[in-house]
Amino acid sequence: MLKPWLRITRLPLAPTAVCDVIACSLLAVAASGQTLTSAQLPVWLALAATSLFIYAFGMTLNDLADREVDQLKDASRPLPSGDLGVRSVSVAVGLFAIGALSLGAYVGALPCVAMALVCAALYDTRLKRSLVGGAITMGLVRASNASLAAWMLVVSGAAPWPVLLAPACIGLYSAAVIVLSRTEDEDRPELVWVSRCLAAAAFIGAALLAWLLGGQPTLGLCVAFGITTSTLFGRTPKPGPPKRMVLEMLLGLYWLAAVIAGGWHDGTLAGAVTVSFFALVIAWALAVGSQLAIRALRKRPVSAPS
Repeated sequence: MLKPWLRITRLPLAPTAVCDVIACSLLAVAASGQTLTSAQLPVWLALAATSLFIYAFGMTLNDLADREVDQLKDASRPLPSGDLGVRSVSVAVGLFAIGALSLGAYVGALPCVAMALVCAALYDTRLKRSLVGGAITMGLVRASNASLAAWMLVVSGAAPWPVLLAPACIGLYSAAVIVLSRTEDEDRPELVWVSRCLAAAAFIGAALLAWLLGGQPTLGLCVAFGITTSTLFGRTPKPGPPKRMVLEMLLGLYWLAAVIAGGWHDGTLAGAVTVSFFALVIAWALAVGSQLAIRALRKRPVSAPS
């Protein structure tokens, strides 16, 4: 019974949400001049858990709201297939929201958590079918989630306000994913290029922000240049079925988080290069791991008896 829950929460891609908040938090900490200590570990774990609860809330509510549509379009999903019941999923949605709000209060970022949950609910239940409304609300979900620690540091006066531009870049990229996802139901090639331009702007903005706030250029500049060039030449995401293109874009969140996290270093060029290198290695490992997990959880059709 565990596999349907892993599928309905889209667990293979849950680390993208955690990477968002960790990357933006690291950049905010660096900009504030603070240092990390082992005593802060509970707070960082709480930030990661809060992010997971927000993500699980949004994904599970999405399936709950779309159960009738999925009955026709994708009957293998946990709800229409009968693997999970409406009542148990409804309870899970409530528990995820309570968990996110409780941890959000603990870390002092309750407004950001509330914003993320409200926007996720609006997207899932009302605005998903709207191109502009859906892109904006999902962008706000991701940006609010990524802002958990950065918002606290800015409000306390410890970090400069530009650190909030990092979550904004993540929100912009998430909006690009939503725009691209509309091509699953509509044959509109122009939306692919709108999505690519938004994604390119997000990567360029993140790379420049990490450089300016960190005080040193990082390998993220090279990555952003490469991805932006590939995107604008129509090579990223690779042309193909819309679902595959959307998945490729979602995996790009790992690389975007790595570019942002590269701004957290000791202020030296060597430190900037070292940190950004390891951030990119971690992003690659997580992207590979997510793809393997997606394949493992994919529900295969039952073959008819011969």
